[in-house]
This record gives sequence, structure tokens and C-alpha cells, in this order.
Amino acid sequence: MSPAPLQQGLPTQLPPSFEKRVIRDSDWAAEEDDTLRVRLVTGAEVRIGGTSGIDFTQEFSNQKGSSTMWLHALEPLRRAGEVVRQGHSEHLTALLQGWEAAVAHLSGPQGTARLAGLPSMDHAAATRIRTCLEAGELVEDATLRQGIRGVADETVAWVLDDANYRPNNHGLMSSIALLHWHVSVERIEGGSRALDTALARIVDLAGMSFDERGMCNENTIGYHNFNLHCYREILRVQDAEQISSTIDQQLRPILDRAQEALELAMLQDGTIPTLGDSGKYRPAVGRSRNRSSAFPESGLGLYKSERLYVSLVGGARTEIHKHADDTALTAHRDGAALLVDAGSYLYDRTDPFRRAMESTLGHCVIVPQDHDGQLRQQFIREHPQYEAGLLHHDVSADGACRMAVEIRLPERFHITRSVSVSEDRWIVVKDEVRLHPLTESAAARQRWLLGPDLHLHQIAADSWEASRDGAPAVSLHFVGSAETETYRGEEFGQHRGWASEAYAAKHPVSGIDRLGMGSVQVHRTLIDAADSPALSLAEVPAAVLEDLYA
Repeated sequence: MSPAPLQQGLPTQLPPSFEKRVIRDSDWAAEEDDTLRVRLVTGAEVRIGGTSGIDFTQEFSNQKGSSTMWLHALEPLRRAGEVVRQGHSEHLTALLQGWEAAVAHLSGPQGTARLAGLPSMDHAAATRIRTCLEAGELVEDATLRQGIRGVADETVAWVLDDANYRPNNHGLMSSIALLHWHVSVERIEGGSRALDTALARIVDLAGMSFDERGMCNENTIGYHNFNLHCYREILRVQDAEQISSTIDQQLRPILDRAQEALELAMLQDGTIPTLGDSGKYRPAVGRSRNRSSAFPESGLGLYKSERLYVSLVGGARTEIHKHADDTALTAHRDGAALLVDAGSYLYDRTDPFRRAMESTLGHCVIVPQDHDGQLRQQFIREHPQYEAGLLHHDVSADGACRMAVEIRLPERFHITRSVSVSEDRWIVVKDEVRLHPLTESAAARQRWLLGPDLHLHQIAADSWEASRDGAPAVSLHFVGSAETETYRGEEFGQHRGWASEAYAAKHPVSGIDRLGMGSVQVHRTLIDAADSPALSLAEVPAAVLEDLYA
């Protein structure tokens, strides 16, 4: 299609490849003084219109950094624009007053200087470019349009500066914004710098982001899917606009592998599991591939049948969104959680629930007592020589799976977790712990977190059963000497026993902690994930017991 003309530097109509956001009625409200109140994704509310237009100096009580970022991304104006576009033209005046305030606040060198001090500014810049482009369809005043174009130019220049580029999903988002800028503005004016820069970054980032088997380096299936969602937008622009053959020749093969990895890693019911920094939700594209697989470069091993899903984490290619989750094990049956990662909850690390879910307290791990409850960022900063990785992942002809991970810190500890899954029900876990002289305490903690709708019951000295709606759902049997603690949703100390399946929503979960003592420890655990799990070791087949005690 031929480019549409520009008016005062902004498109009067965006191309079909530009996807506009729809705002829910529950996310905005008209105020009595003819201002408009919109709710950000963080839950914070921003008033638009009136004498202030937008108060860019306001402070937020919830998720302060994220809320400030969204404010300077001009996300409130984007949402207000959608209110007008969705048929509420009576709020156009409030929107224009908001834009006047934004232009005054962000224009010129002083406005550009405000970019540097914001958290996740590359994310904010990507949204700001889109918001400026969308304004072209709604703002008619020539002077204001020129002011918005000035803000957009400053933001595009900031994004084009390599010093401001970060090779992660934020960098990808800002590169996609450059593609939209090229299609909507740059190619009409006769240029290609935004296109050339965006393409180089996008192709290079895709090569780095996905390993040879297609798994994303952001250490969570949710962010793997988010990256794919962003890349699919690039493909949509290419299909509509034919901007570069590079996208077809170099990018599509990488994304095909990434799509297969997503389908291998999602649950059988087609949802994303709460592995790492992710909620549980259904992606827009993809169907589950029900076979066991492994991603050694990314430190993830999976057992997967038609019904049972078991994951084991050990290692990472980057620290992006990485939790303190090495050795973490999860289990689901028919999409229902048996053993879980806690998820993400919020991105505010001052929140004690977020800290708990991101640390070892939010994962089914084996960890030295010295480091339990630490955030990954803190631990790696103090111990850069730490190593972790997937040792092996083997699947036999009958579908049984054996996999193992190890973590080590020289002169402090070496831990190996071996997991075998057989008969589509039995999960045998063997944890071998060696604590070296530099550890402060000769203790290691093994942690198990149950699904949010499961309730824990002790059935023997070292055996536990968790039920769902009164029916047994999974049983755990421990072998070895250890002190046992159980808990659910503690709101003191380190806030144990919490999980999150959706953004900003938390719920209590039952936990079992086992504390072992000694410089050399072996912890053996048998998990029965059958429909009617065994309630004692006497019900377990001899071959499984041999594996447990081997």
C-alpha cells in the first residue's frame, strides 16, 4: 500500500499493521470536573485533563518505579485516546489538555534529560513512540501536533542511540516501535535509519535470545511467550508492508523453533505454567506437544506425557528475569498444579510477598541454609563464581525419563538433584548435598510447595498427602533424617507459603520444609502423582523402591 500523507509531521491514519489497544470500561472513569481517570496496569490511577493536564510529579503508593515508568511512557494518554476512539468523543478536551501538559514536560533538552533517570526507560520509550503515533488520528490542532512530533523525535533519537539499547525484551519492544515509526513516518519522509537500526537489532537479538532448540534466554515460559508475541508483531508488519526480505530469510526460521519450544514447554491444557517470572495463562497461539524434552543450554528439563508434566531447572544463559530457582521442580497433572513455582506477583522488590516468591522461598528447591531466602541478584553479586547446569536428560523407549541438575559454589557447597519419572506417576527425587568448610552452618533445606487448591495432611511419620476437594491428589514420602516444618501463607518473617497465578494477585499455598544437618547429606523423596496416589511405601512397586534407595 502507498504511504498516507503526513499532517504537521504525524500520520492522519495509521496503517492496518499498527495494532491499537482496547481499554476496558473498568479501567477508566469520567470525573465531575470533566477530567478523565485511567488505571494503569500496575493498578495506579492517573487523572487527565483540567488545569494540570497530567501531573508528572505525582508519587505512587503502589509499585512506585513501574507506575512512574508507565506515566512517562505516556500510557495514560494512550488509554485516554482509546476512550475517545471507542466512541466517547466528549472526553477529547481532557485528552488534548493531557497532551499539552506532556509536550510542555517532555519537549527539548530538558525533556530528553528526564529519560535517563527513569526505570525501564527503553520500555517507556517504546510505548511513548506508539502513543505519539496514535495521537495523529485524534489531535487536529497544528501547534499541538508539531509539539507531539517534537516529543516523538526526541524519543526516537534516544532509542536510536546504541548507548540506550539493551538486548532484552525491552530492546525488542523499542525496535518494534522503530519499525512502526518507519512505516508511519520515516518512509513517507524518505529515510531508512529507523528501519535499518531496528532490523539489525531484531535479527541479532533473536539469534541471542533463543538457544539452538528454541528456548528463550529470559528464564520463564511466560516471557518466552511474550517475546514470541512481540516477534509475531514484526511478522505481521512484514506481511502487510513487505519492509525487508531479511525478516523472512533470517527471522522466521528462528521463530519456528521458538514456537515449537513453547508448545513443548506449555502445560497439556494449553496454558503457561508459573515457571519463574510468569503467571498462568493461555497464550494466543500454540497447542501443546506432549513429549519429554530438554533445553540444556537454558537449563530446563521436562517430562511430559498426555497427562503428567514435570519440570526441573538448573542453570541459565542470562540473568534476565532469573529467580533463585536452580534445582526447582514442579509437577502438574491434567493442567492442575501439584508442586509449583510461586510465580511473579509484582515487580516491586520492596514488597515482601514479591521477595518471597522470587527467592528460594518460592520454589521447590534444595538449598544450603546459609543462602535460603536470598534473591538471585543478591546471591550472584556476592558469589559470581557460582555455577549451575543441567547434567543430563534421558528418555527410555517406554517413556520413562531421568534428568539431573547440579549447583556448586567453590569451597562452599556442591548439590546434585536427580529426578526419575516412571509409569506416568512415580517421581523419584534424590538430593546429594556436600557442604564445604566455608559454609556458616552445616545445614541444607529441602522445600516443597503444593498447588494453591491443595490441602496438606500427614499420613505417617515421613509421609504426606495433599487433597483437592476432599480427594487425594498427590502424596510425598521422605526417606532420610531431617526436621520437618509445614506452613501455609505466613505473613511474618520471610513470608513463606505464597504463590501468584496472575499479575498482582496472590494466594496462600501449603509448604513442607525439611532441614537436614551434616556436611554430607542425602535426601530421598518419592512423589506419587497418580489419580489415586499411594498413601504408604508398602503400596509402591519394588522397581520404584529400588530406584528410590539406589
